[in-house]
Amino acid sequence: MSYFKLINEIGYERLGGSKEEYQAALTIYNHLNELNLEPVIEEFTINDSVIKEEKLTINGINYQVKGHHLSQEIDEELEYYIVDSLEHLEYLDCENKALFLTFRLTYKVYEEVLKKKPLALICVSNYAGSLYDEEDKCLLDHSYLRERHLKFGKVACFQISVRTLEEIAALKTNKCHLTLKLEDVSLNSHNVVGTIKGKSDKIICFSAHYDSVINSKGIYDNATGSATILELAKMIKDPYYTIKFIFCGSEERGLLGSKEYTNKHKELLPNYLLNINVDMTACLLGYDYACVTGHEEIKYYLLHLAKEVAFPIKVDVGVYSSDSTPFADSGVPSISFARLAYQNGCMIHSNKDDGRFLSEDKFLNTVNFIYQFYQKLNSSKVYPFNKIIPDKVKEDINKYYGR
Repeated sequence: MSYFKLINEIGYERLGGSKEEYQAALTIYNHLNELNLEPVIEEFTINDSVIKEEKLTINGINYQVKGHHLSQEIDEELEYYIVDSLEHLEYLDCENKALFLTFRLTYKVYEEVLKKKPLALICVSNYAGSLYDEEDKCLLDHSYLRERHLKFGKVACFQISVRTLEEIAALKTNKCHLTLKLEDVSLNSHNVVGTIKGKSDKIICFSAHYDSVINSKGIYDNATGSATILELAKMIKDPYYTIKFIFCGSEERGLLGSKEYTNKHKELLPNYLLNINVDMTACLLGYDYACVTGHEEIKYYLLHLAKEVAFPIKVDVGVYSSDSTPFADSGVPSISFARLAYQNGCMIHSNKDDGRFLSEDKFLNTVNFIYQFYQKLNSSKVYPFNKIIPDKVKEDINKYYGR
């Protein structure tokens, strides 16, 4: 039986550090135990906030917002601006104001906006519908300020739907009352690790994250990736290299599980030859993709194999925003495999990630290609790749982390 079934077994909201995430960890642990992979659950601590109150009021009317975890508390009436672009900020006196941003709150945007000293940011959510969606269809998520945000400072942050912001933009006023009350807490997240001991103590590790974002079953992102490496765990027998299967918690919180794993096991990382990460597979309409965070020789090896077995795949060298990155940052060459959806296809990070439009056949096609790649490595008389992270890739990693 295919482990494609896992996508439904853990197909519920499982936020990093939640009891639901731990429930999914136990499900994965049990499957690894059935396969006699000596599973262990490695607990680690993450920082979070409990939102006590969140409110946006204009002219006595309450509008739907969601506060950012780990941001600054506020309970004030403020003047506000609706900001069309970063360039727009040049013409505004933003100090002690609230700013409604019509664009995404990237790390760079956060850094630039905080230079203007606002007290609050209200940002349009990418996943809360369009202008054409009714308000009850616009499901907002509680986002998080991450460590990289906080090095620039802390302000009160909220998310809002574009539909709600359009209503506010039509108002003839410039004042709002914002409330955000929260309590900072520590939560426990978990990595689940299975092992197949090989003849060699050199290690090839497979990874995938199993947590989800809020308001999402997280089936495409990334129950499918977890199912993929579980399927590979079933297929691999009597390996030459020792194989690790690492199911990472709290990836959606900033790759926290893989960061924790590489920090905890740093003394063993010299034995790690390669990390093979899987992040989203199985969509019916889509294309297979691999991103190599390592030497380009791995890229050409994959492209040669793809031609040999007639498997269409696009391969790049660079940084893929998933659990492959902490491994590469620790000196372990990494590959992230994915089957990416076309525009307007399978969606992630929303309530639309519910398991529709996925294909077990496409899932198994990707599994089989990764397995064929693994077999090539396992049967090689000499391991074919140098353990090198080129300087250009190191620069890309540093840029990704904002260093």
